[in-house]
Amino acid sequence: SKIRTSGAEGLTLSSTDITIASGDLLFGTSAKGVNLGVTSNTDGNTLDDYEEGDFTPTMTPSSSGSINLANNVDRLAYTKVGRLVHIHGLLETTSKSSPVGNIINIASLPFTPVDATEYSGRAGGCISCQNVAGTSGFTVQPYYILEGAAVIYLKVDASTVHPGGSPSYTQFYFDITYITS
Repeated sequence: SKIRTSGAEGLTLSSTDITIASGDLLFGTSAKGVNLGVTSNTDGNTLDDYEEGDFTPTMTPSSSGSINLANNVDRLAYTKVGRLVHIHGLLETTSKSSPVGNIINIASLPFTPVDATEYSGRAGGCISCQNVAGTSGFTVQPYYILEGAAVIYLKVDASTVHPGGSPSYTQFYFDITYITS
């Protein structure tokens, strides 16, 4: 069967498929989604959120001082599918002022990590860094994300962020995934 409007084919129904010739699939009301892998609507199997964009995080030492980001290398991209948030990109420092602490807080994530039971909302992994601790090569630094805090905790001594000297920057490469509510 074909559904026609204003003389144009828009939707074709067969015994096994629905084909949309052009345009988008839109729901008439909010709180609707696509149910995957089930034969009836269950919230746990409903894909009801998708978003992509970018954001400008802040980077601060855990105890005191400051770290400044380059104006043209200070944004990260994100994609949110359901509860899963993926962050990707590069941050580059330009200066620092008396940074103290063995953790750098990267704040202002686009979504707050879920506050789950038995630590099941925590995430961790590594961020690739270039020009940390006076080296011009790459290092891999561990990070962790705690429930309910929109912060990535990067385990690196803040004083090793390199601005000053040659090279005059530190770069942080992100490829991070976490769960939101």
